[in-house]
Amino acid sequence: MSGTGGNKVVVVPDLALVAVITTTNFNVRQPHAISEKLLSEHVLAAVQP
Repeated sequence: MSGTGGNKVVVVPDLALVAVITTTNFNVRQPHAISEKLLSEHVLAAVQP
């Protein structure tokens, strides 16, 4: 689920993970890409088995 400004909620059952990314990326180009990068490079990288 994603929202305005790049806010995102991600559920990954295989990792027993619920991640909520809230950003203040309003009026910024590609706010969803910024959230995706935070998710993949930081959140998921920290919990990989």
